[in-house]
Amino acid sequence: MDIKITPRKTEMIKMRNEGKTLQEIGETFRISRERVRQILTKYMPEYKSKLGLKQGTVKLVRYNPEWEILYKAEEKIVLATIDRYIFDIAHIGSTSIPGMYAKPIIHILVAVKSLSEAKQITPLLSSIGYGYSPLPFKAERIFFVKGPKEKRLFHLSLVEKDSPEWVDSILFCEYLRTHKEDAKKYSKLKLALAKKYKNDRNSYTAEKQKFIKDIIEKAHTWNN
Repeated sequence: MDIKITPRKTEMIKMRNEGKTLQEIGETFRISRERVRQILTKYMPEYKSKLGLKQGTVKLVRYNPEWEILYKAEEKIVLATIDRYIFDIAHIGSTSIPGMYAKPIIHILVAVKSLSEAKQITPLLSSIGYGYSPLPFKAERIFFVKGPKEKRLFHLSLVEKDSPEWVDSILFCEYLRTHKEDAKKYSKLKLALAKKYKNDRNSYTAEKQKFIKDIIEKAHTWNN
């Protein structure tokens, strides 16, 4: 399923992300408040879905095919905003792997020529609701979040094109999409850690790293 978003609708979504009221958007586009509500309900489906999770917490849910639809809709908004800087863009993380238990936050990976372009990109992403969130130990990745702390909806990472960050992230997901047994093992590990670290996402993430590293090594072998 594909969602077509026109420049007009993209601007409406942008205005809503900036905090404009339905009335203000309607007056700008000379349509009724009810019509604005109908459009935003259709093209901002994350607000009527189960997408979203409180910052720092861990809660896993069953894979939802809706996640790919939500990704495609958000990808178009991102492309419309920073297309001139993008070399490639992808849906990564567990929400991109059918059958996988996942935190209901969609992760978007964006490849750019150089991370030095972040100075130009950051205010553009801010205009569509993404806030910069520093990662102290990840100098090779610039991280943004969308949604309030009580309900993070999207994560977006800027990485350099052809960098290990890009290649490893893509291969990891591609491998698990095609190797069901390893995907089941990853789901099982995640569920156990989620039960252990409901309110400690840093520890949850840290204890997955060995498994993730092993899968990345397998993925490189499989890809060669």
